[in-house]
Amino acid sequence: MIASRFLRARRRVGSIVVLSVGPSVILFPACYRSPARSRPLPSAIQATTTRSVREASSAALAAFNADGIGIERFRPDTGLVESTWFDIANLETAARDYPRDEREVRFRFLAVADTMDGPVRLYLEVTQHAVDPLGSRRREREAPRDHPAMDVARRLMDRVTGRLGR
Repeated sequence: MIASRFLRARRRVGSIVVLSVGPSVILFPACYRSPARSRPLPSAIQATTTRSVREASSAALAAFNADGIGIERFRPDTGLVESTWFDIANLETAARDYPRDEREVRFRFLAVADTMDGPVRLYLEVTQHAVDPLGSRRREREAPRDHPAMDVARRLMDRVTGRLGR
């Protein structure tokens, strides 16, 4: 309780937490959990590269932009590029036969460094909306492997690895 009287401020600067206790300032590393899942979905398109996480993220951003896919999140330091929700029928004509709610998808690109000097693993996930049985809340679910958006995801990953030179 006494310590709480002296605790004046706590704020985060990048991956450092700054605590101001009385006249002193304490800095310590902060754990940062990316908003992306820690593991990619099983159906994710996969590749590897020797380039950095930042370069892979930038290549994915360029690939998304080349197809006119909107970006919701771009975090090159953590290897995350996430698209907005969109109708895949705008990019893949085979998807026009699907019901409207099954055509709404989102792409999530993840670049994950295995070790300090090892390869960077690339993942491209496709998710769809999933409405719970009560219809009160929307969630995400993995798109089936035979969904037309997976063909677009394969083309996007080919474009990313092409930009990175494998």
